[in-house]
Amino acid sequence: MREIAHTLARIHQLKAPIRKSTANWQLRQIGDMLSHAYANQPVEQRFVDLHLPMLQRYSLKAEYARLKKCIEEFNYPLVLCHNDLTGTNILITEQGNSKRVLIVDLEFCSYGSRAWDFIVFHASWGLDSRDYDNFNLPPDE
Repeated sequence: MREIAHTLARIHQLKAPIRKSTANWQLRQIGDMLSHAYANQPVEQRFVDLHLPMLQRYSLKAEYARLKKCIEEFNYPLVLCHNDLTGTNILITEQGNSKRVLIVDLEFCSYGSRAWDFIVFHASWGLDSRDYDNFNLPPDE
């Protein structure tokens, strides 16, 4: 875990020759997907039909609005982010007694908040990406 954090910190310190104006693209993309889903599907009914109690308890629109407000009010420094730091994109190699961490699949790299990488990593650790009922989200407070 320590080596993964150090490797990620090295990525966050890189100065890539790409536009920084794309920061918060994830937020815009989530908003667009949410709007599209509600415009084209009976979203809440799908949660009932698929027996997804956690998603039934929360309003996705309200959660998104709160997330957007928090991100827009927080003046975070822009760093180079991986943006898809799941377990499948972290390779551990062994050479003799030493281990080396390699972070792969850099296609979504862009400038943004380093918190995004930590959130994706910790939220997905040890979980099946399709197991929507076992995220054990912390309480809002």
